[in-house]
Amino acid sequence: MAEAGNPRQGGPYCLYGCASGMRTKTVAALAFITTVIFSEVVGFGVSTLIMRAVRAFVGPTAVKIDLQSKLGCPSGSLADLRRRFSDATLKLERGADSLFICADNSINTTVDDAPRVLAREFPGCLNYITGSLRMLRVSDAICALPDNRGYICDGVKGTERQGTEALGTQSSVVSPCASETLTKFGFVAGS
Repeated sequence: MAEAGNPRQGGPYCLYGCASGMRTKTVAALAFITTVIFSEVVGFGVSTLIMRAVRAFVGPTAVKIDLQSKLGCPSGSLADLRRRFSDATLKLERGADSLFICADNSINTTVDDAPRVLAREFPGCLNYITGSLRMLRVSDAICALPDNRGYICDGVKGTERQGTEALGTQSSVVSPCASETLTKFGFVAGS
């Protein structure tokens, strides 16, 4: 039972003490929530700054991309190459996720610059816009494998710049690969 004169137990003389206790708890809760939010934001910022400082001091990681134009161009799978890039959120669009680059190039770059370098080396096959590598669907250097198995970027033709219309749209039909192209790059028709 509450004592009549004790403001902490809600007696009749609780005029100022009870309200200030409630205000104190509310202010403390708001201060706690603000501190948590602030520390998360600052903590993320600090870790990002540390990561950038380490990269600036050590430098970005070098990567060598050895492409080949035989046996189905296994080292030219853009989906596999993307795993080696530093940007895990890089999008492969307009069929680039199923693209095989068939060329006898060896490209030395960094994990940060690899998507841009590939688009610069093969402007007839790829277009790079920040965060996205897009396949040029209407390019002379691109053809579709049989049975929807993906696409080939002919590395020699892919070094030639194409017009803006070569980008096409997501629904643009990619011309099928000729049997000579399949044989040249080691793709077996129908398998």
